Amino acid sequence: MHLQRIQSFIEIARYQSFTKAAQSLLISQPALSRQMKKLEEELGFPLFLTSRTGIELTAKSKALHEELAPLFSQITNIIEHYQTEGRIRFGSTPYISTYYMNDFMPSLNTIDILVTEVRQNSRELLPLLENRTIDAAIVEGPPEWEDLCSSFLFRDHYVAAVSNDSPLAGLKEVSMGDCLKEHQILPAENKRFTNAFQYLAEKTGRSYKSTAVHDHAHSGFVSQGMGIAYFPELMAKHIEYRGITFLPIQERPLYRDMYLASTSPSAFQRLLHVFG
Repeated sequence: MHLQRIQSFIEIARYQSFTKAAQSLLISQPALSRQMKKLEEELGFPLFLTSRTGIELTAKSKALHEELAPLFSQITNIIEHYQTEGRIRFGSTPYISTYYMNDFMPSLNTIDILVTEVRQNSRELLPLLENRTIDAAIVEGPPEWEDLCSSFLFRDHYVAAVSNDSPLAGLKEVSMGDCLKEHQILPAENKRFTNAFQYLAEKTGRSYKSTAVHDHAHSGFVSQGMGIAYFPELMAKHIEYRGITFLPIQERPLYRDMYLASTSPSAFQRLLHVFG
């Protein structure tokens, strides 16, 4: 039985509200509801009754709460005592480490943080959080796993990358219509981006031809005039690829929302103090 589910149950009992408890726990309400469903399955009895004024505890869950609340408070105090100065094992991507975290280094140096895992796609860090290989990470989200503390950090828009020889290279910005006239160089591994791009293309009513390639090959394809690709602005504004021009996309329709996620409330608060 997960300690996080017990904490969530106690918070719901405290506020008599799933919405307020979710806000207090820094998780989504659907994730909180899934936690309680699993806890009810483990316990073998219902925890809540729905009323006109909100939710109420059942007689059995009320008795459970009266016994658990003081014990959990004691457990939380003990854990936080040992976690407060503990090392934070952090998962990252090369882009986040180089182009985002670098701006926070003076503050990060005041806490004990070590990047122990690096993945090309931030979503690959979520399983490492689940199995407690790492304590925290910045991931594309929102993360929907029930045992994670999470908070929105920033929105990273994508920009178009075209060859310097392309007629588009002389523009100050491009439209999605301009982009879709070109051959598309899309990421083979990033399904979230590909799905978002396909949705936007369908909204314009345009068809397009594409080639799926590894992230590291995008610049080579573009510089050789083989198509148009899309790079996170966080990276594009810090680097310069030979033979490539980066262009903003009108209305900035392509983006990724980045979240701080952690399995440790203590580590989460320490990091949120830095990044937030």
